[in-house]
Amino acid sequence: MRKLLLPFVIIFGLTVLATIPSPASHSQQKTEPITKKGLVDALREKVLSSKELIREVQQSGVAFDLTSTEEADIRSAGKYLGKKGLDELIAAIKRNSKRPTMIIRANSEALKATRNR
Repeated sequence: MRKLLLPFVIIFGLTVLATIPSPASHSQQKTEPITKKGLVDALREKVLSSKELIREVQQSGVAFDLTSTEEADIRSAGKYLGKKGLDELIAAIKRNSKRPTMIIRANSEALKATRNR
């Protein structure tokens, strides 16, 4: 009887293991870019450090253009981070913009470069 159950137990165990996500796949999941509203709301709650916010920006990117108005709003909401923390957060936002217009512009420039060869 045990010999008959063993293959089923092994198959069941492997099936259960296959459904558990690995830590690597969890950390590589694609997330939506951060909106300005989401960032400002997080800053107003004052629960994340500048390092934590920068890490989120680097992993997810941002879905807004950083105009002087947006920068002023972010600096106002994030005063608790201090000048250095805000400067580093703003720099991370500038480096990690994932606006569709930016992607289209980059693709357009790449296309022009290949045509000029």
